[in-house]
Amino acid sequence: MRKLTVLILTLAMLAMGIFATTAQDAGTVRIRVIHAASDAPAVDVFAKGVVVVRNLEYGQVSDIVEVDSGTFNIAVSPTGSGLNAAVIGPTEVTLTGDTLITATGTVADGTLGVTIDSSGITSLDNIVAKVRVAHFSADAPAVDVFAKGVVVARGLEFGQVSEWLDVVPGTVNIAVSPTGSGLNAAVIGPAPFTFVPNTWTTIAAIGLVERETLTAKVITEDSSPIGVGNARITILHAAEGVPAVDVFANGEPLVSVLSFPGAMGSNDGIWTDEVPAGAYNLQVTSTGNATDVIADLPGTEILGNTDYLIAAIGTIDAPQVIVQAHELPDSIVDVLAADGRFTTLLAAIDAAGLTSTLQTGGPFTLFAPSDGAFEAALSDLGMSAEDVLGNTELLTSILTYHVLSGKVMADQLLEMESATTLEGTDIAVSTGSLGAVLNGDTNVVRTNIEASNGVIHIINKVLLPSDS
Repeated sequence: MRKLTVLILTLAMLAMGIFATTAQDAGTVRIRVIHAASDAPAVDVFAKGVVVVRNLEYGQVSDIVEVDSGTFNIAVSPTGSGLNAAVIGPTEVTLTGDTLITATGTVADGTLGVTIDSSGITSLDNIVAKVRVAHFSADAPAVDVFAKGVVVARGLEFGQVSEWLDVVPGTVNIAVSPTGSGLNAAVIGPAPFTFVPNTWTTIAAIGLVERETLTAKVITEDSSPIGVGNARITILHAAEGVPAVDVFANGEPLVSVLSFPGAMGSNDGIWTDEVPAGAYNLQVTSTGNATDVIADLPGTEILGNTDYLIAAIGTIDAPQVIVQAHELPDSIVDVLAADGRFTTLLAAIDAAGLTSTLQTGGPFTLFAPSDGAFEAALSDLGMSAEDVLGNTELLTSILTYHVLSGKVMADQLLEMESATTLEGTDIAVSTGSLGAVLNGDTNVVRTNIEASNGVIHIINKVLLPSDS
């Protein structure tokens, strides 16, 4: 009961705290809540004594709720217990802007927390989860994959992994059937799978039909930014009947005692970590016997900024290893460097000590002036590049005035009247004949250049804060 109380207190306090948001015109504001805390109970959220979010469970995203902007009472209660059972509130709060709340972590291990976006720059309308299916059952035929009764992957054969699919977050019934046999012939499911917004999930069909052990193994992928020069590797033991294995990279142990899921108690058969990019001689051996090589992959090239799924599949008589690569976009800094037109901007980012932030932090939206735009700005200011690069305070002010917190795509930008920068003041946004215009005279000339930690829009002038 104490954990339940702590959870509800946390969610309630967060729900109230998020409403100190970016100012909007008088009218309505929009609220959306994401429940991504895996062992937390369902909750109801009240506004002015009326339930506005009901029975929100783990993995679910609430509908967008529109309420009048202004000050009124908010309360949060365990689902079905009513307003009188509110653990917090009714408490007077003020709503002034769009708000997205995401509850994450677990109560059990003390990692419960939330991320809050009340800046008004994150779209509340298009929130998805990424899902793919892997066929790792050695004696199963080619399969079709169903989500909510509709085929989303067709003719997936043993050893194949589907493309990433967009699904609406929440609990979705997934089924796997022999290709062409239809949903009623499902060999896995239909079974409910919970997909949390903004996450990447692999559902692997493992086990053997002959042994009646065919099942689904769910892998929640680590989608955090990868360190510069690194790759992320997930190794899965999906070969039923094959004993526990060790994996060596260039003769050094990479992971030890990885068993088929459930074959050794709590050993779930999955290992994930980052490794430096480069060429690796990979060997899979029986645990404790480095000379018993089950699979040998010499000269395996591991590229930076890439996710790898390496799966041991097959049977003890015919083991094999597959390597599935998923290249991620480069970081904001790497994208700028590869382009070649932003040497001054990159030098300024480095001089201000912001390189690491724009490589691994975020997500961010960067308005990027080209070298030509910087030359014109320096001329207008009557300063040299050395003058600006040597003034860290001025440089940081100018650079952070070009960055927004969150990922704002071009269509979202066009719907805004202003945007608050990391520098702390607003950029005015209007619409011109060529697209978005910033501060009345700066054109966004190219949009939606994706990066691993955000998006870049190229602009034709340097933006200057009013106090520069």
